[in-house]
Amino acid sequence: MLIEDSDLDNYAHRRLIEKLEITEDLKIFKNGLEAINYFKILTEINSPPDIIFLDLNMPIMDGFGFLEHFKSLLLKNKDNIKIVVLTSSSSPVDQKKANMLGSHEYLIKPLTKEKIKEVYEKIFN
Repeated sequence: MLIEDSDLDNYAHRRLIEKLEITEDLKIFKNGLEAINYFKILTEINSPPDIIFLDLNMPIMDGFGFLEHFKSLLLKNKDNIKIVVLTSSSSPVDQKKANMLGSHEYLIKPLTKEKIKEVYEKIFN
C-alpha cells in the first residue's frame, strides 16, 4: 500500500513495485483519511497489506494522523502490517515521532530497489 499525495511519486513508486513484482494488488491512497476509511471497511475477503509506505506531509490527514488513527483500528492481524514512513523529511524530530507512533522504518524519498530490499530484509527476515 502507498499513502502519498503526490501523483508523480505514486507513479514512480508504483512502477518500481510492479517492476520488482513484490505484490499483485497495490492499493494507493492520496491521504491518511482515505486509507483509514479503507481499513474501516476491510472485510475478511480483502486481506490487509503486508507493508504500507506512508508519506508524512499530506493534506486532509497527514502521516502522523494516520499513525494515530491506525493504532485504534480493530483489525484482524493488524500486528502483521508493517508501516514504513517514506518522506522527504530528514528531521530527527519527525523520525522520532513516527517511531513513537508505531512506524517500523523511516526512509527518505525516493523509494529505490535497494531501499525496498533493505526494508524487506530487516522487517520480514
